Amino acid sequence: MLEKPPVMKKYNILLISLSGFLILLNFFLLWQYEPQVHRWGRVISTLTFLILFLKHFHPKKILLLGALVLLIVADAFALEYHKALSQQAFFALQSLAYIFMVFHISKYLVKQKLKRYQVGYTAIVIFLNCSFIVILGELLAEEVKDQMVQNLFYVYGIATIFFISGGILYYDRFPNDLSASFLMAVAGFVVSNLMGFPAHFMEFGEFYYLDRMFYVLGTGGLVSYSYYAGKTLYSVSENISPEYLEDLQKKTTTREVLDDQLEEQNYL
Repeated sequence: MLEKPPVMKKYNILLISLSGFLILLNFFLLWQYEPQVHRWGRVISTLTFLILFLKHFHPKKILLLGALVLLIVADAFALEYHKALSQQAFFALQSLAYIFMVFHISKYLVKQKLKRYQVGYTAIVIFLNCSFIVILGELLAEEVKDQMVQNLFYVYGIATIFFISGGILYYDRFPNDLSASFLMAVAGFVVSNLMGFPAHFMEFGEFYYLDRMFYVLGTGGLVSYSYYAGKTLYSVSENISPEYLEDLQKKTTTREVLDDQLEEQNYL
């Protein structure tokens, strides 16, 4: 297997190093400070990744930019998470951020013809997520009496289902570094919020560590996806040799799939 161009290796090293630093920073804040202070860790993390994202921003990534901004605003509201208005804003903004990211890849989800096995695992994913949403919704109703918060939680749950399903189907259609980064972002954000639920509403402080770790990994995955989306990975350029393209072509089972991948890179 041919190695990736050096410029991509350097960016991967940068992202991994930055993610590791931000995870350690969040762990330190969780260890040393009260919630009103350590919640700033998420805001700082997203702002840091946003700066990195803007270095390779392109107008076609406007929905990803919108998603990152919404995540920052949601985390800003979470600084006062004990207030009903902050909880409402958090669920609403998180839902919008997920929808923005799904719309960004919607072109490849709309035109895709689902095969039987894809229908099968998508149905399983939807069923499992619906089960989690119902269970967590019941637990939330016991802890939070604000009806709007409860309603927005279910809206958030529906957005999460689309987010997870879209990420899985996207990777299944285009199994490459680009879609893998997006799937990593999906997994990171979803697991983060899943861990954050007992931390915020049931006061299990240990879950904050998992919440922050997966959140940083998810945000890093989104920035990685944005970076790869800005590169013509499957065309010959100064950074990619003809041998690299030939190696990819050998792994591509049909010309149609390769054409879709080329179209994907040009679109994104």
